[in-house]
Amino acid sequence: MKKNNKKALPVDASTNTEKSINPFCSVDKSLKAFLAIFIFGLVVRILYLFESSGNPTFLSPIIDSNYYDRSAHDLVLKGLLSGQLFFQSFLYPLFLAGVYALTGSSIFWAKIFQAFL
Repeated sequence: MKKNNKKALPVDASTNTEKSINPFCSVDKSLKAFLAIFIFGLVVRILYLFESSGNPTFLSPIIDSNYYDRSAHDLVLKGLLSGQLFFQSFLYPLFLAGVYALTGSSIFWAKIFQAFL
């Protein structure tokens, strides 16, 4: 006599049908939840961006943002970072320089790109 090595699938009591076991079902739910949270956060950041566009400092950066803006412009135009490299972090000016190189030094587009971070 042969033994049947198949495992029985769980039976749904309400319909008396076998349920298939899908190991990726929880991954799909997690991915959907992640995408929903990401899209919600992106919408909030974009709405805030348009709401704050009337602020006088929106297109003319001050204090820290001015330092980052000047460092990014120096990198794009002169090919070097400012002399105060250790004053603040240097990765954000690198990111900003890349955005400026792609968009022609547009602060507005830099803020759009930043909304995706």
